[in-house]
Amino acid sequence: MRLGPSTSHKLFDGNGLFLFISPHGTKSWRVKYHFQGREKLLTLGTYLLLSLKEAREACAAAKKQLSSGVDPGAEKKLRAKSLQTPFEAVAREWHANQNAVWTKNYAKDVMERIAKDIFPYLGNHPIAEITPPELLSVLRKIEICGAVDQAHRVRGICSLIFRYAIATGRPERDTAADLRDALKTRVVTPRPAITEPKAIGGLLRAIDDFPGTFTVKAGLQLLALTFLRPSEVRLGEWAEIDFEENLWRIPAKRMKMRHDHLVPLSSQSLKILHTLHDTI
Repeated sequence: MRLGPSTSHKLFDGNGLFLFISPHGTKSWRVKYHFQGREKLLTLGTYLLLSLKEAREACAAAKKQLSSGVDPGAEKKLRAKSLQTPFEAVAREWHANQNAVWTKNYAKDVMERIAKDIFPYLGNHPIAEITPPELLSVLRKIEICGAVDQAHRVRGICSLIFRYAIATGRPERDTAADLRDALKTRVVTPRPAITEPKAIGGLLRAIDDFPGTFTVKAGLQLLALTFLRPSEVRLGEWAEIDFEENLWRIPAKRMKMRHDHLVPLSSQSLKILHTLHDTI
């Protein structure tokens, strides 16, 4: 059939799906449907990019949405709009959702990393359009500065952002996951814990002979006696120490997992804390 300059042609397959041929010869798969009493038209894709089987599957998916009370045409427009969401907007949305479980300092550290290393280069890019080579080129900038470990950490953060974006209907894959083996290998220097009694004794004697200030020496002694992290000891407050119960209560706001951490205090730890309290 020869088409005129202002005509179009429709070939139906019997399931509501049809092939629409424009006056210029462009072919596209379409489906006509009714939603809330109105007749609507949904374009599923072009003939060359979408096979008949795929078109039928898309048509079936649209009908399933209709049966659930969802307008497939409106859903497609919403999906197209969400795909254009910039990376920075998604990253800040993801970051805001994590504040309930992160400490204030950790949340600040994460945001500072991506704001410095990612936003200037990819912040305005639609997250669904960012390719592995584009992200890799940005991570390479961190590597060039000698911060290989930092590059890996930023890649990990980006991966979490992409996974959140997938869950909220933006891209369909984690672009950062494709770069696991593309970055330089981190050089890890093993620092095994001291488990030999003689070696532990040597460490404690070295701390006792520490020539620095009493405050730093007391901090080192408390680290050895309580097994706390350096930041937990350094940021400790007297209100957290219960001398009557022989207990150090580190509040949830200072813990990464947002749970209070209770540390029993030995007589040696209490003696150090009493001396430190009287000295400061």
